Amino acid sequence: MEQQVLELLAATLESATETRTNAERHLEQLYANEAFPISLISIASHKSVDLSLRQAALLALKTLVLKTWSPSIDEFQGTVLVNDATKEQVRHSLLTIATSGDEERKIVAAASYVVSKIAGADFPDQWPALLPTLLQLTPGADDARLHGILVVL
Repeated sequence: MEQQVLELLAATLESATETRTNAERHLEQLYANEAFPISLISIASHKSVDLSLRQAALLALKTLVLKTWSPSIDEFQGTVLVNDATKEQVRHSLLTIATSGDEERKIVAAASYVVSKIAGADFPDQWPALLPTLLQLTPGADDARLHGILVVL
């Protein structure tokens, strides 16, 4: 699935309107696939993937989260499409990216933004470990990691 998602993400970066629009539509059709958010996170976390594609993966994940994660998110569009097990995996993986100290601040900032949107919907009821995890990471954090933690907060 990752290869298909990578191709669609690359097409969303094309200047041709029809190509871009078709790719965005295909990405939206993947929202109901449980593997889709995990594929996006995998792409975003691989440093060997081009930066623009990593950013596009996080942008697609942000859109998915805003539209389908929870009715408590303002942009929610009526149907929760991410199951609880996948949500847990997404929370953990995104928090890891956001607090990784990745040298690409754009990746950390994008992941942190998505984490903050999820936290707004899920903390503390569905994500009670968020604050203790962030507090545990803070004391030994270098500047890059601390930046990611602060953006999440």
